Amino acid sequence: MQEILFLFALLCFVNEGTTFTARRDKGDDSIEGVQSISVDIGSNLTLPCGDPNVGTDVMWIRKGLSLQIAKNTQVKRDGSLFFPSLHQSDSGLYICRSDTYDSDNNDSKFPRRNEKPGIPFFIRVRTPPLGLNVTVTPSTIYALVMWEVRDDGGYPVSSFQIRYRLENETDKDWKTCQPKYIHSNRRQFQIYHLLPNSVYLVEMWANNQLGQGVSTIISTSTHNDLQEIELGKHLLEGVDTFDTRAWVVAVGIVMGTLFILGVATCCLFYKEYSMAWSDSRDMDGESIELMPNIILNPAYDFPSMELSEPDENSNDTTAMRVNNNSVIYPARV
Repeated sequence: MQEILFLFALLCFVNEGTTFTARRDKGDDSIEGVQSISVDIGSNLTLPCGDPNVGTDVMWIRKGLSLQIAKNTQVKRDGSLFFPSLHQSDSGLYICRSDTYDSDNNDSKFPRRNEKPGIPFFIRVRTPPLGLNVTVTPSTIYALVMWEVRDDGGYPVSSFQIRYRLENETDKDWKTCQPKYIHSNRRQFQIYHLLPNSVYLVEMWANNQLGQGVSTIISTSTHNDLQEIELGKHLLEGVDTFDTRAWVVAVGIVMGTLFILGVATCCLFYKEYSMAWSDSRDMDGESIELMPNIILNPAYDFPSMELSEPDENSNDTTAMRVNNNSVIYPARV
């Protein structure tokens, strides 16, 4: 009978431990009611325990394990956990429990099921960007740098920076690529005017709101191809000294000329339309003037009437049709 009870207790113990461990392995989001807090590195933070009557008789648990109070953490009188200066290693899940919650069990990894846990907090410490995944593909006198962002640190990446030098040179000989701050959307960059058959060190890092991130240094060797060297000298001549402002001015002049031509064309079309509209109004006026003549003389047909030159006595031979439909010819004097 004792062996049966022992096996039953052992199964219950293993089942409880397995459930808690599996819950912890699923990630911090698997615990309900987690309050997520994002704080900049170096800032201070206070996590309340939730029960003001607990006092200092509390235990803070981080990721399922009892938190060892160190120099960078303090427990206040109300049981809250204080961080004077947060480090990146302080990220994780924190839960406050009574210090006597596991008096029947010395292993703090398996809390008593009848204990109500405190408010769980998940701290995310925001930092400068971590190191980039950098790949350098060298050629004879230039190199192609490609990269991927692994972790932006909690803030969007604002820019990238690249510098390079020969392997046998000192730290004072670093050459910064232009532009100094590469746009955050770019994922590749070409370095020109390298020496053939030489070993270079390429250093690159990302920047965000908190400053410069972790730099990545790659060693690469350029090739030695005489034909490519001669070709590159002609193709890459003036690349580093090229000023984009000249292109901006040229594009501005072209766009300004096109704008002026467009405005002039619109003015011409408007003028032509105005003249046509004015002519149509004049024709309408003449039609209105002809209305009384038509009323007085129904047979009046102005376009069909032939105007003849008067003679020496100012007489013409043009017949006129009066209102009673009779034709009158002027008498010669």
